[in-house]
Amino acid sequence: MKKYLFGIVAIILMTMVNQSQAQSPVLQIETVIDFGEDQGQNFGSLFEARDDKGRVVLGAGFVGVYNTMFRNDRQTLQFFIRPANDNVQFAAEPLPRSTRDGGTYLFDLDGKVHSYPYIYELTVRSWDDDKAAWQEATDLESKQMTHMGDGAFRLKDGLIKFWKSRMTFNDKEILSPPAICGYITAARFEN
Repeated sequence: MKKYLFGIVAIILMTMVNQSQAQSPVLQIETVIDFGEDQGQNFGSLFEARDDKGRVVLGAGFVGVYNTMFRNDRQTLQFFIRPANDNVQFAAEPLPRSTRDGGTYLFDLDGKVHSYPYIYELTVRSWDDDKAAWQEATDLESKQMTHMGDGAFRLKDGLIKFWKSRMTFNDKEILSPPAICGYITAARFEN
């Protein structure tokens, strides 16, 4: 597992103070974290900072979410900053629907949002920021992942994909489908 270098720089901290008063960094902290060998574990929270009233005001960590279908990308680092005023209104612009299917699971992989419809269209798509449109996910078996429990996630330096009772690591088959019947492929690799 590679070492991650995290810096909490002035940009983050200046959002917490009046920007007209902040001419230079208030505080800069850097740390190196070695998670050891990647065995599929959840990396968890890295830090939280509290204000003088005890409110958590900023932090960072890894999602580690494993929903019904896909495990979210364990290597996606998320930062958060809590505004000083809890009445701040956020404006979100929804993406267009990826499919007409009523059942669609969203997941992230390699910094992209993916959509997995499992009723009619059965094609995994990813959101293309440059084109502002959903595209067939060419990095996955987009037309093969058609069963509940199919999916993909990063492990060590590779990509595990599982679908139709088979599993590959970096496109090399590591689990073949049995001659009779099949596996339920809702692969869950957790420590």
